[in-house]
Amino acid sequence: MLQSIGKKLMVALATIAMVVGSLLTATPAFAAGTNGSIAVTGNDGFQGIVVYQMFNEEGEGETAKYVLNEAWNSFFTTDAGQGGIGLKATGDDLSDAAYTYVKGLGAEDAQAVSDFAKKAAAWATDPSHVITETKSAEVAVGTKTATVSALAYGYYLVVPNPKGSTDQTDPFRGTDAMLVNVNNSTTVAMNLKTVYPTVDKKVENNENHASASVGDKLNFTLTSTVPDISEYTKGYQFSFVDTLSEGLTFNEDSVAVKINGTPVNSTDYHVSTDGQTITINFGVAGSGLLDGKYDATSLFTGKAGQAITVTYTATLNENAVVATDELNTVKVVYSNNPDTNGTGESGESKTHQYTFGFDLNKTDGTNGLAGAQFQLKKGDDVIRLIPVADQENTYRPAKDGESEGVVETVTTPDDGVIHFTGLAEGTYQLVETEAPEGYNKVTDPIEVKIEASYEEDGTLESWTVNKNGQNAIEVVNHAGTILPGTGGIGTVVFTVAGAAIVIAGAAWYIGRRKQQN
Repeated sequence: MLQSIGKKLMVALATIAMVVGSLLTATPAFAAGTNGSIAVTGNDGFQGIVVYQMFNEEGEGETAKYVLNEAWNSFFTTDAGQGGIGLKATGDDLSDAAYTYVKGLGAEDAQAVSDFAKKAAAWATDPSHVITETKSAEVAVGTKTATVSALAYGYYLVVPNPKGSTDQTDPFRGTDAMLVNVNNSTTVAMNLKTVYPTVDKKVENNENHASASVGDKLNFTLTSTVPDISEYTKGYQFSFVDTLSEGLTFNEDSVAVKINGTPVNSTDYHVSTDGQTITINFGVAGSGLLDGKYDATSLFTGKAGQAITVTYTATLNENAVVATDELNTVKVVYSNNPDTNGTGESGESKTHQYTFGFDLNKTDGTNGLAGAQFQLKKGDDVIRLIPVADQENTYRPAKDGESEGVVETVTTPDDGVIHFTGLAEGTYQLVETEAPEGYNKVTDPIEVKIEASYEEDGTLESWTVNKNGQNAIEVVNHAGTILPGTGGIGTVVFTVAGAAIVIAGAAWYIGRRKQQN
């Protein structure tokens, strides 16, 4: 009995050993399917992906294998000097030869694999080669990830697009091309190895928003990183394209550029303007591939990863509109293919600036009062004001250099209302310098506090004047202490005459007493 059990146990162990051995030595087998997916994550300069199936998977279990997609036949058989691989096989043998070639390139991320991916991407995106994309996807809103799904199992070439591309024949950075195995329903998640250039724009104290009065200078900072230009042997373009709102005036002489904290010589960048758009080109006038453009090769060589910082100022002007989002944007335009003069562009970085105002309503408690004079102050300083064109009884702060029409005191019109505009949030004082005739002057300054709150993205959430919405500031004058009479001048005359008689009588009495003495 024990002998029989022992034999059965030995047979069982042998069977298990055979199964384990087959699992260790057999080529991995995958079940055929169409529920594969690929998700690629990049940064703000990343727009989307296009995928091409190079090998499709056929069969199941131990019979499963990769079969070359016929559209790729010419890529593998064309001579290397003409952009292909140069295999000599044909027919069914070509599929096996192509599989063997790719498998022999080495481990994941080996240089030979990266070079092959770059070469395959160049072939696939050449319009003269008939290779149709399998699927494509844009970066999902609110994310930095593009995902393609419902893919048949197989081996895929993934080509990412930088922003600025209009179709897949546009240039791309070849080193970003990727090769991906899709063998099951689990999403293949990948990150771009090359980070596309981006730029971040801030205003004032490193914020995405600011408020200002007309004439105020706002400080802007643009930050980016020197890209890796090692593949670019024919020149490299890199520029900031910065667009200001109509409410800002760019101060060109304020531009300062630094790399890694060191000031960049003014001959190594060039600033130009076109309306409200400012372009800052890095490098010097190019030649050859970059003829007529600027080449940053010399400036950027050996500095990959170092911080680029550009600062400048812009002055709020009379075109700024109260409580209106004045949007300012910047993007990077940069070379994105070592072999062409094509460019891509980053996503936009934005800042928002606002200006505010309030109304002064001068009344007697009921009706408007004309003739009251006021100064508007901030701290100890009187704000120089200038009438706003085509807007009655409306004043804004005067800009530096403005003199004609500038006043420090304003007078209320018949309805008692004066509009102040073009003011930053903050605390102001209205000082009445002269009251209307017959009214007492308000002696204490009237505080006016403009407050604003902002959304996380820098847009305006709400604002108030003295915590009372945007209502006018009412300033009431009370009438003087002398009230009008009905013409009592006769009484005054009689009083004066009576006083004279009394005085005369007193004088006669005193004189009489002296005579008697």
